Amino acid sequence: MMACAALANDIEHIRAVELVLIQSIGNPKQSDLPFISTLEIDREDKWFTRSSGRALLNINTVATSAYDSAIKYNIGSFYKSDNPRARLIFNIKEPFTQTLFSLGYDNGMKSQKLDISRSWFLGVARAFELQTHSHLIVLMGAWLGEKVKERPCYDSYDREYWCPNLTAWSDRPVMPNAHERFWQLRYLHLF
Repeated sequence: MMACAALANDIEHIRAVELVLIQSIGNPKQSDLPFISTLEIDREDKWFTRSSGRALLNINTVATSAYDSAIKYNIGSFYKSDNPRARLIFNIKEPFTQTLFSLGYDNGMKSQKLDISRSWFLGVARAFELQTHSHLIVLMGAWLGEKVKERPCYDSYDREYWCPNLTAWSDRPVMPNAHERFWQLRYLHLF
């Protein structure tokens, strides 16, 4: 196997879909059962991720000021999730072609200072026979609807600060809200 080009964000899902398509190349009816490629249940409170699994934010329980290392504040309770976060991607292969459809859901999370909204995954994958023993697999997918919202911490003078390092709110890194997409081409030569 050789990857021609890849930009993948949900590696477990992609590997599971590729495996099903590879197994069905010789016998198209072999892998017609629906399957789950991603199932995660987590109560995020220090490591926060996008729906795709990419890292979004890492929070220490105690924040140290970027301006003065002697200033420390316990922020652990600000980022405790109010709900367990669940991600699921369900897949089904069309029985007579090498096309696989994926549908997923992420219920998001909510805490006092950070919200990640729910999102949905849509994906499709297809295997094409180029010639005997040579195949091309095309995978595409996107997480849709995810939004990240942060709220500031305040000092005793009601000034806004970014909680993780106690810097000015206006200097914080902005969380991306773009939809996560991926595409991948894989060339297979099976002997």
